[in-house]
Amino acid sequence: TWKADVPEYWKVIGGLDFGQESASAHWTAGTVAVLTRTNRIIVADEFKERGAAVLDRQGEWMVEMQKRWGDPIGRRIAWKADRSQMVGINLWKKSGFTISQSVGGSGSVDEGIKAVARMLLPDAAGLPGLFYLPRLTELEDEFKEYRRDPETRRIIEVDDDLMDALRYMVEGVNVITGDPNRLIRNALPRVR
Repeated sequence: TWKADVPEYWKVIGGLDFGQESASAHWTAGTVAVLTRTNRIIVADEFKERGAAVLDRQGEWMVEMQKRWGDPIGRRIAWKADRSQMVGINLWKKSGFTISQSVGGSGSVDEGIKAVARMLLPDAAGLPGLFYLPRLTELEDEFKEYRRDPETRRIIEVDDDLMDALRYMVEGVNVITGDPNRLIRNALPRVR
């Protein structure tokens, strides 16, 4: 957890996972984080609700997050959501939010988990790249419960909605992936 004041930051990112408007349905979730000048991610807020009008409440939360975290630095929050949930993505795009779809596809969950895991590894200074504020108890609870089935090695998809939103959010930071040498070679003009 991040136990100090939030330091200067230059970007705000968010992840969204859409549920259904039912009291027993999949949760609707969101995470929002700041990216510090030292490129550390500090998850600053969470949203996890379900039931009637949950998308309205999520939208109100997103507006509040823009005012609290984006407006002070004069930047829009860069939201990312599961590409299979285009109805929600299009709804928020039409409402004026900057939102894009996740990479998705075969293996994307494992790749997202690896990206989050890399952010948790200590750097040369002995600090991880990903923190969260202590008041984010729902996120902390999901971190503690997020695991694989020991037999099938598949993620146990029960109350993992904030973890999904966190994966999408981290993807918003790590938009360029792959071998850096290959990426540079592919970006260079061909000389004949």
